[in-house]
Amino acid sequence: MEHVRLKMSSEGIGAISIEDIPQPSTQEQVEVTNPLMTPYLRMVHIGVPIASVKQKMIIDGMDPSLLNQ
Repeated sequence: MEHVRLKMSSEGIGAISIEDIPQPSTQEQVEVTNPLMTPYLRMVHIGVPIASVKQKMIIDGMDPSLLNQ
């Protein structure tokens, strides 16, 4: 963690603590009922276009309509 602080200081960024980082509210957290959907939901969460995620699901043999639920 020290290397991160050193890099931040070399870039002129003030040090922050882990408590300063906003945490997602409980409303933003999604409960995954199907563990097979986890990689696809993660892709959507990081900003991969839905059409690309659905295409990946088809390639992996998954039903892309599961993403709409």
